[in-house]
Amino acid sequence: MFGRLMRKHLCAMLVFLFLISASLESAIFTSAYIQKNILNNGGIIFRNSIKHEEIIEKGFRCVGRNNFSRLLKWFCTQPMIKFATYVFNTLNVKFVDGSYILIIESCKLHNISHCYKTFSRVSISSFADGNRNALLLNPFEHVYGKWYCREISKDLQHKGYNVVYKGDNEVNLSLMRYNLCVDILYMDTHAGCWDIDGDGILDEIVVSIGETWDDDTGEKYHFEYENKMIVEVKIGDEYFVAFTPGLIRYYYQHCFLPNSLVYIAACYAAYDRSMADSFLDAGAKTYMGWSRETVFWTNSMVSVIAFRLLYKGFTVKRVCELIGYGGLFNVLFKSKLVFYGDGNLKI
Repeated sequence: MFGRLMRKHLCAMLVFLFLISASLESAIFTSAYIQKNILNNGGIIFRNSIKHEEIIEKGFRCVGRNNFSRLLKWFCTQPMIKFATYVFNTLNVKFVDGSYILIIESCKLHNISHCYKTFSRVSISSFADGNRNALLLNPFEHVYGKWYCREISKDLQHKGYNVVYKGDNEVNLSLMRYNLCVDILYMDTHAGCWDIDGDGILDEIVVSIGETWDDDTGEKYHFEYENKMIVEVKIGDEYFVAFTPGLIRYYYQHCFLPNSLVYIAACYAAYDRSMADSFLDAGAKTYMGWSRETVFWTNSMVSVIAFRLLYKGFTVKRVCELIGYGGLFNVLFKSKLVFYGDGNLKI
C-alpha cells in the first residue's frame, strides 16, 4: 500500500517536473525569438506586426478629420499606441514598438492657395555667376505653387546671388544632409511640435521635407531613424519625412554654414530655439521663422516682402519689426515673424 502511494507521488512529481521543464523551454525559445526578431539596436521593433498608418487612418475614419481632441482620446484607447499627446499644431502618436507618427494640423488654407497656382509654371533653376549662393526649398510646390519663390529669386539675383530652386520630392533627405552650406537658405514648408516623452510639452521642432514616407523608409535611413534625426509626419492625406535638429547638428558639425541666413517659413518654426540653435551652432548667423501658426497667403506674401526689404538694405531685426504679425490671421494666432542670432545681418 505504502509503495503504491510512493509510486503515485513519484509519477505526479515527474509530470510536474516535465511541465516545468516544458514551460522553461518555451520561455527560453520565446526570449530567443524576441532577441532575434524584435530587439534591434536597443530599440524594440515588432517588425511588420504593427500597421502604423492603418491605425492612424482608422482613427480618422472613426472620429473624423476636424476634431483633434476626440481623435486624441481615440488614439489613447488603442492597445498598440503607447501614448498620444496634442502639442500646439501637432498630434503626437507613439506606438508600443517605439515608432512615432506626428500628425501636423495645417493652417495654410489649401483652398486659397489654388487660386495662385497659375504662377507655378515659371522655371527656376540656377542663374548668373556670383560668389554668393542661395537655396530656395519648396517641398509643397504641388500644393502652393512657386510664384513667391520666383519673386524672391529675382531680388536675390539682382543682389548678386546664385539661386538654386528645389521643389516637391527634390527636397529629400540626401539634399538636406549634404547641400545646405549656402549663404541664404529659404524653406517654405510645414513644421510640427514633437513631444518625445509623452509629457504634453514640446521637446523639438521638426520640419517636413518633400520625400514621402513608405514602409522602407525606416530601414533605408536606419541610422537617422534610430538616432531621432528624422520622424514620420502626416500632413493632409500624405506621410512625409521630417528632419529634427539632430540631423543638422550631426551632418553640419564639420561642414559649417558660412554665416548664413536661414529662413524657415512654417508654423512654429521659431516658437523656441530648438531648430534655430541647431543651425546657429552649425555656423548660420541668423535664423528666421514664425513664432506660431500662419496661413498660406500671409506666409508667402511676407516671404516676398521680407526679401524685398532685405534687398533694400534693411537688417533682419528691422525686417521682423516692420512685418510683425504680417496679417489678420496671424494677429488672431498671436504669431510674429521673429529671429534668433544676429539681428544686424544684411544680405
